[in-house]
Amino acid sequence: DTQRLSVSVFSYNSGPKKLQISREIRDNENNFKFAKLGRLNKEELESLIPFIQEALKQMD
Repeated sequence: DTQRLSVSVFSYNSGPKKLQISREIRDNENNFKFAKLGRLNKEELESLIPFIQEALKQMD
């Protein structure tokens, strides 16, 4: 794979929990680096839905 999407839940300084979706792409040295998430195509969005639903459970 040349890229991956991540779904995370974070809370800073006792603040409310927030969802983060990030995209990482492989560079020329085969390492992943963060990239602008930008727009998602239908396939990417459908693959994220189960992870977003799981993240929602963690935000209670």
